Amino acid sequence: MRKAVAALVLGWGAMALFPAYALDSEEIDRWLASAEELRAWSERHGEAEPFQPQPRTLRRGGVEELLSGMLERYPEARSIVRSHGYAEPEAWAETGEQIYRALVAAEAQGVDEIRREMQHALQRIDEDPRLSRQEKARLRRKIQQQMQDVTGFFAGVPEGDRQAVQARREAILEIMRP
Repeated sequence: MRKAVAALVLGWGAMALFPAYALDSEEIDRWLASAEELRAWSERHGEAEPFQPQPRTLRRGGVEELLSGMLERYPEARSIVRSHGYAEPEAWAETGEQIYRALVAAEAQGVDEIRREMQHALQRIDEDPRLSRQEKARLRRKIQQQMQDVTGFFAGVPEGDRQAVQARREAILEIMRP
């Protein structure tokens, strides 16, 4: 149980396709307080496993499935989330994902930079004489899918959200640490 709750806290929340509201410092602080309480609860129960974000989570809805399942399995986690003013666990998860996306977008050098790096990787694959055509095609598909995932993940992150998370950057990063 502790492992699952840490994944819940550290993995953030379910990503809303279109955020219902702009983030502000009050909302971020409310979410952080709930995440800190969830972390403390999971540590007391001795079953948490730190969630390490992987590239596969940088896609719309990538973390949503994980977190929704954990909120369903742990009534205590739902109670904590509700005690911080989130009537539905999904609202907490959406806010967490919105914070996470905004932080990653603010920390990233930008989608254009990432695209350039991935295009460079595609070029290196094409030019590598050690790779067969099939291997090149497989690697190309994989990188192109990652490009779509990253582009989709960053798309639509409002500048106001990026600025709001920058003001609370250290506290957000601290709650993400295992």
